[in-house]
Amino acid sequence: MLFLLASFSPSIRLSSHLVAAYGGAAGWVGILLSCGLFYGFILLLTALFKNRANAGLHEIAGRMLGRPVAFVLSAVTAVWVFVLCGFFLRDFAERLAATILPGTPIPFFLVILLAILAILMTGKWIDFVRFTVICFWLVLAGFGLVLLLCLPAVKGANLWPVTTLDAVPVLSAFYPMFGIFAYLGLLLYTGDEMEGLDKLKQYGGRCTLVLLAVNAAVFLCTDGVFGPRLTASMTFPFFMAVKSIRLLGAIGRLESLFILFWVITDIAIAAMLLHVLTSLLGKLTKVNDPVLMRTPLLLGLYIFSLCIVRSLFELTRFEETVVLAGNIILGIGVPVVLWGVMRLRRKLKMEN
Repeated sequence: MLFLLASFSPSIRLSSHLVAAYGGAAGWVGILLSCGLFYGFILLLTALFKNRANAGLHEIAGRMLGRPVAFVLSAVTAVWVFVLCGFFLRDFAERLAATILPGTPIPFFLVILLAILAILMTGKWIDFVRFTVICFWLVLAGFGLVLLLCLPAVKGANLWPVTTLDAVPVLSAFYPMFGIFAYLGLLLYTGDEMEGLDKLKQYGGRCTLVLLAVNAAVFLCTDGVFGPRLTASMTFPFFMAVKSIRLLGAIGRLESLFILFWVITDIAIAAMLLHVLTSLLGKLTKVNDPVLMRTPLLLGLYIFSLCIVRSLFELTRFEETVVLAGNIILGIGVPVVLWGVMRLRRKLKMEN
């Protein structure tokens, strides 16, 4: 549930803005096919974690590649997750400053989110994970409501026709979608702290359907309403789609409720990444108490999030060129390599 709730935040941005930019009107086909490949990734993870239900990717890498290589890999991943945490902190602040509270200083929003994360690091993580179950269904219901209200404005010409000439755009749309799926791979670095990895295939099937529904809904509400060119040029296309919805005439705009749901998903993904970071740092440094890491870690994130970019435009470019590529390499590439090494070792063992 935590991964699904956390995936809402990047899905809102990437399934509208970047899928429109890369896939055009055929972006919905890219979403459909990429979710099929995501289920294949789930099957790969199922094979990788078979008989290793109490291990994370760090432990599996140690067994497959040796401890020195696993240490370096986890250290690189920890640095990357730190960068992701700083990115999402800044994205959270920039979005609120650009939508509901224009003119508010960026540090104000950063301090609020960091304060929430500081509370979670004092031992409230399990309670938060349980709370995300309730939040997930609320946010999912909110998405369903937005989709229903946007459907009358969806234009078929913005989604159809799709021909063989759209093959390259469809394949290009895989790039932002894989960037979303990669967060599951990053979360599995804490697999030794999870329960139910032996049922990963069962849960993965449901997860695939939810991701398909959410990303398809975002695409329909943006590209289906505004068209791919206009959507690709917008900074927050899904927010603009929600803002255009009115209930009872001019009364009852939904943007405030939508911003609340978006903030919840931002907190979820920031908390998830921070938990992965503290878990990796604990394995690398043998300091297993998050409270001891809290002050230096949150202070470092605050400074980094202020220095990472100078504007919202640079933040968007940073996500497109750096964040997605790094996610795919470490969140998808590493598990695939470990699976390949596992298969190779089994084959060599059988031959001997």
